[in-house]
Amino acid sequence: MELNIKKPVLGFLIFIAHLIIYIALYLKLFFGQIDILYYFLCLVWLFTIGSHLYFKECLITKTEKNLFESNDWDGLWNPIFWAVKKNNVEITQNLKDNTYICFGIVISVILIIRIVFN
Repeated sequence: MELNIKKPVLGFLIFIAHLIIYIALYLKLFFGQIDILYYFLCLVWLFTIGSHLYFKECLITKTEKNLFESNDWDGLWNPIFWAVKKNNVEITQNLKDNTYICFGIVISVILIIRIVFN
């Protein structure tokens, strides 16, 4: 049986799954009990940062971008960049990279603080 799902629809479904997974991840990392699952999700977070740095973009976002056939797609970051663009700020690759790096640093510091002061 062959599924006949159009590329943009599949891209949207992957985007929704991507969004749900990351919301659940951040909720557990910020508010969840520190247990073995917490440490596993910290490793997932480190893997995500590592793969983002190595591949220059989230692999899931690259898949979404391919399915949407859009070079302007930034995945979960689109609403933030659209809001910044509406305020007449040019969205350059350098601005995107710095945003990702700052976000990663903030999240990492929060995780370290949670673990140290547990």
